[in-house]
Amino acid sequence: MQNLPEIRIISTRETESGELLVSCDVSDEFRVWFMKDQGLKRWSTKRFEKFFIEAMDNYLKNNDQ
Repeated sequence: MQNLPEIRIISTRETESGELLVSCDVSDEFRVWFMKDQGLKRWSTKRFEKFFIEAMDNYLKNNDQ
């Protein structure tokens, strides 16, 4: 697995419907890497959310205890 620039989870909150809301802070280094990796000319929150959800799903599947 490659080392990615830093993403910090600032907070999490569960909604009444059971969804988990996650607030993140990403470094400038991560933004540059992400836009290059995704072929973007500007930041896309929607694309980041999709990337983050897939990464968390993969992590949880591979680290199921």
